[in-house]
Amino acid sequence: MCGREGAGYVAIVEGAKLKVCEECSKLGKVISEPRGYSEMRGRESGAGEQRVKEEPEMVEDYGRRMKKAMERMGVPLSVIAEKLSEKESYLRRIENEAVMPDEHLARKIERELGIKLFEEGGGKKGGVAVSKKGEGGLSLWDLAEMQKKKKKEE
Repeated sequence: MCGREGAGYVAIVEGAKLKVCEECSKLGKVISEPRGYSEMRGRESGAGEQRVKEEPEMVEDYGRRMKKAMERMGVPLSVIAEKLSEKESYLRRIENEAVMPDEHLARKIERELGIKLFEEGGGKKGGVAVSKKGEGGLSLWDLAEMQKKKKKEE
């Protein structure tokens, strides 16, 4: 995010999976740390193995999938909101892909609507293509440009 060289952490910040430096990693949920860092920290704490939980990947079109499932079932969003014990306005923002639900809510949506919101395997991470070029990964500027392109295509 800051553009600093050596961004070795992978963290979810504001719903986007990014490669970040150690300082910026504190702004989100760290998914993985630089190679060797976990192992070194593990030896200090007495744990013998590296423990980095792999997060499931949210599909890119989670909102469209929700909308289609509700149309297919003939159920309005207000009913789904009541069943999930969530605010209708929040679910509407998820449906419009303005926000990404956390894993717990996404799993509840999957069960209620009978859809898949998580991808198997790699490719895109959290709905955003992971850059292989350079060490810095995606910057906030890259993400903004990708959003602009996506909106123009629709």
